[in-house]
Amino acid sequence: MAEAGDRPKSAELAVALDEGTRRALERQAQRADCSAEDLAAALIALMLHQFALVAPDARRAARRARQ
Repeated sequence: MAEAGDRPKSAELAVALDEGTRRALERQAQRADCSAEDLAAALIALMLHQFALVAPDARRAARRARQ
């Protein structure tokens, strides 16, 4: 994996996935005509984007809970 302070690369993240997930990524990548690493990077970007969409609501909910 990456050294402390380095940002992990998509290929390293793909290697860290369990075997079943890796095989599923490879099948989907073949259908999408891209590499499994590119597909993994796109899925990670999508998850981060979705998190960014809900983060403001989560912060507001946490603030309300503290009050």
